[in-house]
Amino acid sequence: MDYYEELGVSKDSTLKEIRNAYYKLALKYHPDKNPGDLYSAEKFKNINDSYLVLSDYTKRKEYDKKISKLFSKIDIFQPMKFDSMFNNVLRNFPDLESYNRMSINPRYSKSVSIETENINGKQKTRKVTIENGKKKVEEYDGPLKFIGY
Repeated sequence: MDYYEELGVSKDSTLKEIRNAYYKLALKYHPDKNPGDLYSAEKFKNINDSYLVLSDYTKRKEYDKKISKLFSKIDIFQPMKFDSMFNNVLRNFPDLESYNRMSINPRYSKSVSIETENINGKQKTRKVTIENGKKKVEEYDGPLKFIGY
């Protein structure tokens, strides 16, 4: 959850702009105004959490530092060399033997599922592959960068 996005303000917003956005959204999603609406109750909670962080100077600076560190670790935002992109694609491309095995044996099957969840603020990803009845589970910290067959 991005606190700035939750309140609908930009990262360089003033405290007054943040406060005005908070009051407007809090009034719209307040549980007393929307009784029994679970979405509004959750939205109201998220708005309050966002405001508590962004209205406090030290908490806001700490949050901004965490967000910038998070985005610097995500490879999609890093410059990529053209040849490394093709190397990744070719490295993860199925080999000819597996194609032959699939065409010869009609009972050959492969299933891949990906589950991502946040545990204590850290993103965990689990890739489960079932190939010819054999189950293989791989766990990663963070999102998967490239998934090959």
